Amino acid sequence: MSWLLNSDKATEQFGGRLVDVLEGSGIVFLKGDLGAGKTTLCRGVLRALGYTGAVKSPTFTLVEPYEKGLGLLPKPDLEIEMRVVGDTSRRLFVQPGTDKGVRALTRLPA
Repeated sequence: MSWLLNSDKATEQFGGRLVDVLEGSGIVFLKGDLGAGKTTLCRGVLRALGYTGAVKSPTFTLVEPYEKGLGLLPKPDLEIEMRVVGDTSRRLFVQPGTDKGVRALTRLPA
């Protein structure tokens, strides 16, 4: 399934919905180029969980260790690919990877 999000606020709100549909826990893999909105989505997740501090992009400090984890990471409940569309919009493509992910996907609004 896919969603078109037209602003950073919409991307954060989608992150908050992920918390609800995954019932507060789950494994989510994010894919996307720099600037695709991954940190903004994560900010929405963290805000929905009650975190009020700064949310910074971990890309530069985590890319190398995550590549070393390839094949060792658990299967994700959801895999989300984010793509830039125009100046401010993002297209999210969401695929379930587990039964929990299938249930969560059916609970995300169209």
